[in-house]
Amino acid sequence: MVGQPDIGVSVGAWNSLVRRARIGRERKAAALVVSSYADSDGTHIHCGVARLAVDLEIGYSTARRYLAWLRDVGLIQLVRAGTRTGRSDEYRLTLGPDVLEHMEVLTPSEYDAARDAIRDANRSGQKARRERVQRSVRESAETTDERSPTASADEADERSVKASADEVAHESPQRSPSESAENLDQRSFGTQSALTQDEPPPSIHTSPKEHTSPKTSVADLDLELASPAREEDEDPADSAEVAWPPLRAIPGERQNAGSVERGIFPVAVPDPEPRRAPSTAGLGFCLDCYAAGQVVLAIADDACRTHLVARNSA
Repeated sequence: MVGQPDIGVSVGAWNSLVRRARIGRERKAAALVVSSYADSDGTHIHCGVARLAVDLEIGYSTARRYLAWLRDVGLIQLVRAGTRTGRSDEYRLTLGPDVLEHMEVLTPSEYDAARDAIRDANRSGQKARRERVQRSVRESAETTDERSPTASADEADERSVKASADEVAHESPQRSPSESAENLDQRSFGTQSALTQDEPPPSIHTSPKEHTSPKTSVADLDLELASPAREEDEDPADSAEVAWPPLRAIPGERQNAGSVERGIFPVAVPDPEPRRAPSTAGLGFCLDCYAAGQVVLAIADDACRTHLVARNSA
């Protein structure tokens, strides 16, 4: 390119060639921005590196690289270098003799053909989209026409009836058969008492559970208290000497905290002919009470307090 003069060109001719060139979007944008600062004859371009970086929203080094490339391929020419006092570089638009060797440029006919191809593709796509929409509308209309008006009315009535039934079921909660029967009994006989006039009221006094079981009889409650519980290390011979009076379950009543309890209660039944009590000296029981069929702890001399006082008085 040295020794060959660059051909000055107007802005319109230069922009037409750059638009048809296949140089990439970034380089083409930089070239068109530079040409926007030129006069109509392509001269007096004052677009430095910093200004181009701001216009393209790129870095300083990238803008400097784009300007260097435009100079190298012969699209611009430096007319006057800038100074440090603030004057920028001055360029002019050119078309060097070997500019077509550095980049591919479409001919005007090729450019028009590429433009028409893109336009036709877009038109065919729009036509296909319109046809799809129209076909969908026709199919929807045909489906609607095939439906019977009577059937549509019946379906609408069924949906309405079902919706009404669902609302009623939602507003009125379901009641179980037991709840309905209880409510009927309360409405029929009143809520104060569920008993009839012939039935007596229940007793407020109850006997202990172990004496009122329905499976318990008087015969089953005849108990024989053999001997008190003893420790494992107790001598069996000592415990065998103690004879406890028999117990019998007898129905009756008794006073308990100011109230009368009716039921079956265990009662000690002494022998008709009391046996002479064996020697219980040292066991801690009153001998006189034991001979009478009672078990009372002795306080001294194998006698309880009552018999001890009576014995001392005698």
